[in-house]
Amino acid sequence: MKLEKRRYTAPTKEEFESLLQRWGLNYVEAARQGNIKLREIRRYIEGRKKVPYSLLFTFFIKNEGVQISSFDWNDSPNSH
Repeated sequence: MKLEKRRYTAPTKEEFESLLQRWGLNYVEAARQGNIKLREIRRYIEGRKKVPYSLLFTFFIKNEGVQISSFDWNDSPNSH
């Protein structure tokens, strides 16, 4: 089975700012939550840099209530 490769498309500055608003994060809170410097958040919002997938993933996990299971991902919960 061949998986289709998809390239990550970073959000536009407007989309990123909209996501921060959706999650109720101001620039300082976003920098703290993403464990990055405030100037980096400003660069993303100003559109001078593209938002890395890892940062977007971190925000999504922390703000959308996603929980990652503690069991081994390679084992099915029914295989034991």
